[in-house]
Amino acid sequence: MKKATIYLLSGGLKHFHLPKEDEQIFYWDPKKKRLYPTDKKLEDFDEFELVEANITTGRGVLEAMRELRLPQERTKIRGNIETKFGERFVDILEPDARPDPEKALIAFAGRPCSMKSFLSRGLEMSQGIPVIQIGKELQKLTDVGDFGEKLFEKEQKNPYIVGEMLLSLLQKYQDEKVIIIDGVKSYETALLLSYATHRPIFLFFAEINEELRREFEELRLDKDDYFAKERDEMFMEGLWNLKNYAYSELNMGDWRTLEPLSRVLSGFGFRTTKILDIPNPFGSKQPFLELYRRVVEKLITKKTEINKDFDEYIFHKNYPERLKKRGINLNQERAEIVNLVASAFRIIDDFLDEHTTREGRPTFWKQKGIVKSIYYATLMTVKAYRIAEKEGLSKEFQEMFRRVNDGVFYELRVEDGIKECGEYKDWLKAAEREVAFREFLALLGGVPERVNEFREW
Repeated sequence: MKKATIYLLSGGLKHFHLPKEDEQIFYWDPKKKRLYPTDKKLEDFDEFELVEANITTGRGVLEAMRELRLPQERTKIRGNIETKFGERFVDILEPDARPDPEKALIAFAGRPCSMKSFLSRGLEMSQGIPVIQIGKELQKLTDVGDFGEKLFEKEQKNPYIVGEMLLSLLQKYQDEKVIIIDGVKSYETALLLSYATHRPIFLFFAEINEELRREFEELRLDKDDYFAKERDEMFMEGLWNLKNYAYSELNMGDWRTLEPLSRVLSGFGFRTTKILDIPNPFGSKQPFLELYRRVVEKLITKKTEINKDFDEYIFHKNYPERLKKRGINLNQERAEIVNLVASAFRIIDDFLDEHTTREGRPTFWKQKGIVKSIYYATLMTVKAYRIAEKEGLSKEFQEMFRRVNDGVFYELRVEDGIKECGEYKDWLKAAEREVAFREFLALLGGVPERVNEFREW
């Protein structure tokens, strides 16, 4: 016997169950008078189950049966009831369909390279909230095509298919207070996941300056980025429709717009902080440093060339002069390595230390904002690496970069209360950032035997 289970939109989704063998799921939209999937027919099935929530007078299910021409003797009604009168219509009684008051979904939507995944990873890293990255998970489950076009074609027939595919993943985290969904592209996906898990959904729509977004896209160049124009045309309508349902819009160039996200997280018991007067939903600065580290290493691995001129941003130029006073003259290339990476480290340090001025001028991050500062520091570091690579110092550069970041991460963990810095050995861990950089200077100067002298600067 082939069974068709029909969910009345949208309340019926509150009683959604994944289909069993020989069961086909349908969705009936009573306003549009449309049945999904559009390529399936009810006439091909032997028995039917009509699902609705909060049945009061029974009018909704009776109208659906009539409009869908369902045979009464082979149709059962499943749902929860709101009145004594509603009992007469229900064959399979479901429990109350109200959302869980202590659990929620947080969803991030937006165009590619709008930094929504940075938010997801950062919250997973700092707050321990599990993340489902829709794009990656769907690639494991089905053939999405070069840029999602094959799955998009299926969604035209069944707009709820992505939600169906992801639901079992969410159920693995059913005991978690909050689950993050990264990369929602349609209202129907958000609706199904929210209703089926009985969790309210807080949808945040991330946006960023278009010029900067395109630069991010060119640097990233994932497989589907080669089809950016086609991808945008395909998903744009759904994304803009989704934006209308957003709990809040996040301008990633203005971190103050993340206050609603911080407020939601605080409401569910997560620790959030501020960077001066700027909300920090992560409750830690570690995700910012991790973004810098991860993207630098990714661009190095991809052999990305950085051709941008950073002369106006190189403000830390005293190391070559200090070396010169010690009888060490760096060639032009090695001097550029030092100036680039020292300036990049200073940009990151000033932000992490919340410095607002340096030498009487606003610090880089106060002028350019958080995102742009990390972006420029990343490009400057990668450019410095490329020059070091040509100088035969690629391994030495990467080792220095790793040690410097390890030292800064340790300091941030102390700041977050995760680590303590009470003993001499702890101080040495924190000092590793300076030691690693100065040892690298000795290598650049061609005097590795003087490394102890450099450490004592």
